[in-house]
Amino acid sequence: MKILDIGSATGYPFIDYLYDKKIDIYGIDVSEKLINECRKKYPNSNLSVSSAENLSFESNFFDMIYCFHTTWHFEDFFKSIKEMFRAIKDDGKIIIDVMNADNEEMKKVFFIKCIKDIIKKIIYYPFSFFKYGRLKNPVIHYEKPVSVAKFNRFLYDRKIIFKMFVFNEDNLKEINTNEKINNHSRLIYIIQKENILSQEVIN
Repeated sequence: MKILDIGSATGYPFIDYLYDKKIDIYGIDVSEKLINECRKKYPNSNLSVSSAENLSFESNFFDMIYCFHTTWHFEDFFKSIKEMFRAIKDDGKIIIDVMNADNEEMKKVFFIKCIKDIIKKIIYYPFSFFKYGRLKNPVIHYEKPVSVAKFNRFLYDRKIIFKMFVFNEDNLKEINTNEKINNHSRLIYIIQKENILSQEVIN
């Protein structure tokens, strides 16, 4: 079994949990520093510096793709999802979580985040260039939620099988599209590309 962890960072918790099991673990992250830290802890894992928008793997390669606490850092969410569909096997599963841009609380959170980003660019970036001659942390972090309604339509149009879950205390609760999805700020998707030609999915 081949499993990809997108946004693997230092390897915790997913690579850490699977490392001693008989599974081919792959991990990618845009941060070279985090990948190097992960290599030190899990030397037998297949790790690389890469983005979700341009996966360097052949089509129909993975049995499962896992991506948690990462989708809101994607530069292009839907391009990343298409890349996952390309790399996953026809009977494989993709497990991701998303921040819901249609949720009122999330709109407030990311409005404040945008204001902080503007202040950071005005104050921190010039200071960093003045002191170090460069950005001390050159990795660009995109933080933006996605419209769940738009994402669901994207999946429906491609006849993709998926289930949605939310956290209910310490457990996961499955919800359906007839419920008030926008009451939830964060949703977990289990997506299966089943009996669909790859070309139909990625277009």
